[in-house]
Amino acid sequence: MESAATVRQRLTAAIGERYEVFDPIGAGGMATVFLSRHRMHGGFCAVKVLADHLASQEPLVKSFLTEAQASASLDAHPNIVNVVDIDQRDGLYYMIMKYVEGEDLSSYLSRKGRLPWRQAAYVAEQVADALAFAHDRGVIHRDLKPSNIRIGMHGGVTVLDFGIAKIGQTPSSFTEMGARAGTPHYMAPEQIRGQSVDHRSDLYSLGVMLYQMATGQKPFDGENREAIWYAHAAMEPATPREIAPDIPEALSHIILSLLAKDPANRYESAARVARHLRTLGLEDASAELEPVDQLHVEELRTRTLTPTLTPSSERTPSGASGATAAHTQADAKASAPAEPSGSGKLMLFAAAAVLIVLAGVAWAILGGSSNPQPAPKPAVVETPSTPPPAPEPTPEPEPEPAAQAPVQPAPKPPASTPAQAQPDDQDAARQRAAEEARRRRAAEARRQAEIEAAKARLRGEAAKKQQ
Repeated sequence: MESAATVRQRLTAAIGERYEVFDPIGAGGMATVFLSRHRMHGGFCAVKVLADHLASQEPLVKSFLTEAQASASLDAHPNIVNVVDIDQRDGLYYMIMKYVEGEDLSSYLSRKGRLPWRQAAYVAEQVADALAFAHDRGVIHRDLKPSNIRIGMHGGVTVLDFGIAKIGQTPSSFTEMGARAGTPHYMAPEQIRGQSVDHRSDLYSLGVMLYQMATGQKPFDGENREAIWYAHAAMEPATPREIAPDIPEALSHIILSLLAKDPANRYESAARVARHLRTLGLEDASAELEPVDQLHVEELRTRTLTPTLTPSSERTPSGASGATAAHTQADAKASAPAEPSGSGKLMLFAAAAVLIVLAGVAWAILGGSSNPQPAPKPAVVETPSTPPPAPEPTPEPEPEPAAQAPVQPAPKPPASTPAQAQPDDQDAARQRAAEEARRRRAAEARRQAEIEAAKARLRGEAAKKQQ
């Protein structure tokens, strides 16, 4: 498996003309997410890269493309992350999404603990509204959890990561692969049993998150994954008001309805959940949220360089971050000679006069020797067109740059042998290389066709939205 540094280097080679790629901001079993910044308009994006060891597995590549298709078909909704682009280069599959500044709900709950019930209901209402939009278009998330919910800096709530989303009638291989995919604490009973899932499975996960936000604890916990699964499938949770008596009865009823074991006993739609939550009076709840900028993007925005239209060969090496680039240019400015003042020029002329006098004294002493040695030619002191600045008192010695290894001469080719079989061997090697290149091109063409097909579907979805 490739290191994050290697993946970042490959990603920079793929999108570096348009984006500056920073360090990874998240990683999982299937993908790594990098923060990036558009070189023209300066906007930040999150770039999700499929793990290299999965790029050769057809079902997982299709799953990755399905996520991009699902997200792109939903990007008209303000509570769902926008997908900007999807492509692949040299086997590197990636999708570019708008980066939402703020804090994920998991981190927010770790800081705040239990939320005031109005804030909890507001966040759940925003998520339910996004789910209603997705469900109406046949998209089921299947992995709702706090780390996939982002609290924006201005109180907005965004649903992220449709990584194991199900779109309509998916192929059986994909369905089997994702039947029990999810996070144990937030999985619906039917999902745990490996049964078919529908939009009501997302509602169960929403109920778990709402329970956790309003009470400060999850409805079920256990020592291991199996214990948690068993509790979700067979046990009843404590009522929210038993844990937090200030929760309104109406909100407690909504939570318990979402957590019904049988999907038929849950709400029939996310839209109805959102409507019921809005009746609780949530008008000012968004202003009460206090997320932090987890990645300090505002600081990064101020200390990174303004994007320029320089050729790629003149840009910062792919391994350097924006901060490194900023320091590099700052160091370059610091090392440039400053324009000397008038007093500095006088000191230069005085120094030149002293050198001339010392040279004359040395010549007189050496000229009277009985065995004169050939005197070295006196160095010509030239006044630079832009004189360097006057030296600072007791300057700190700067470390000398590391000496570069001498360039080794290219090895001479071995003497040709009189054997007549050598041209034949070379022809055979060329044929093998050509055949291997043809196979690689064919495989690449197949993968590119899949990418283009996915893009065509995305364009079709966009055209439908405009009609």
